[in-house]
Amino acid sequence: MDISTIKSLLTTMNEVGIIRCVIEPLENDMTRVRATNKESNIVIYHDFDFSVVDYPVGIQSVPGFLSRIMLFDEEKSAIEVSDNGKIIVSAKIVQGKKEASFRFADPRSSSSMPVPSRVPGDLSIDNCIEFSEEYVKHISSVFSAMGYTGDKTKREVGMKTKGDTVTLRVSDGEYDSFTDTIETDGLDINIDGEAVWEVSPFDRLLKASLANSQQKKARFSVNAQHVGVFDLGDIVALAVPLG
Repeated sequence: MDISTIKSLLTTMNEVGIIRCVIEPLENDMTRVRATNKESNIVIYHDFDFSVVDYPVGIQSVPGFLSRIMLFDEEKSAIEVSDNGKIIVSAKIVQGKKEASFRFADPRSSSSMPVPSRVPGDLSIDNCIEFSEEYVKHISSVFSAMGYTGDKTKREVGMKTKGDTVTLRVSDGEYDSFTDTIETDGLDINIDGEAVWEVSPFDRLLKASLANSQQKKARFSVNAQHVGVFDLGDIVALAVPLG
């Protein structure tokens, strides 16, 4: 387990509140990452074209493992793992006379590692919507403004398309809403009906996509199942739709 690779991956996931994560090897030296936050409304389901682990590993606390890695100098330390021939059981981070241990969960257990086994639809971001830094700040202020009334537990953001426009709707969870219509500049974006997500994960993923963009743009697509697919640079994160 390369400390630089795993640190980068955990850091990105931690930014969007991911708590638990399964990393498993695939054929042809590929790797699959399956992960979710506490509320299960943000999901990671991503395949890498390089090897990260030799056996499946269940990280039951992404911030816990990351915080121990952060105690060490990345250039001078290493991660030593122990396995039972089927799964990785534990890890030890070592730097000179200093070390920290971490025991993993069983990645095969759905009770201790409730992460999705599959995600429906296309998870690419080839044909995506782009929001500028200025617009992301504006939408975040809209989310905040709509939070003063209504039911915070039922706040939602909806999106639908018509021709070359996208209509974004933010509801306070009861009676009031904010809407905005955005030109898509000729992009072939078609959402069947209205895709709806919880405000909090959508806002968090939007900001994370912006923060990880060299072009200073938040990029995301919406697939046929209304899953929001957000570009976080080296990985995509998913907003789970409501309904």
